[in-house]
Amino acid sequence: MAISDVDIANLALTKLGAAPIASFSDNNTKAAAFQRTYYMLRDDLQRRRWNFNRVYTSLPALDFVPPFEYQYAYQLPADYLRLELAAQVSPNGNPPQGQIPTVGMPGVDLSDYQNGRSQDYRIVGLQIWANIPPPLSIIYGKKETDPNKFDSFFVKAFATYLAWQLCEQFTNSNQKKDALEREFNASIYLALNGKAIELPPERIPDDTWMLSRISS
Repeated sequence: MAISDVDIANLALTKLGAAPIASFSDNNTKAAAFQRTYYMLRDDLQRRRWNFNRVYTSLPALDFVPPFEYQYAYQLPADYLRLELAAQVSPNGNPPQGQIPTVGMPGVDLSDYQNGRSQDYRIVGLQIWANIPPPLSIIYGKKETDPNKFDSFFVKAFATYLAWQLCEQFTNSNQKKDALEREFNASIYLALNGKAIELPPERIPDDTWMLSRISS
């Protein structure tokens, strides 16, 4: 069944014991409150790690070169909300040429030994500055504006989040606000559990020291 932004707002109003609205442009204080806060709070909550708004893409390097520490600059996507990963990955998913581990006993390779401050990349304004050559492959969370693409866990958590944030204005009850905060935290916990079940275990790659300890 299709769902709209107003449907989510009305779910929040139900939690507040208030009558529903027809649209955000209604001439009443309830609609005005959602008009002011709905989209900002939606984006705020989507900055958490959700599966439904995760995007895989590659970025070309900009002509601009950072003044120091980093060699490349990349423009973040217009719908960017959060960054999960930035790396150099070939299109078919294999490691870049020259980074395939040697089979057998390659000996100790200290090429990844860190003896000082080092970060492969950093977000600066609306750009990524990096020492990773182009194209830069990133995994990021985008601003999803279509409520029909929201995860069901997100819809419940978002409606509760809206009710919690607007509770004082609508009810002037600290007790109700505290109850909604607890409900919101519980909904996030359930969402995290659901996500954990959907995903396989994530393996941590071995460094060159570990590879040097492995024999054929």
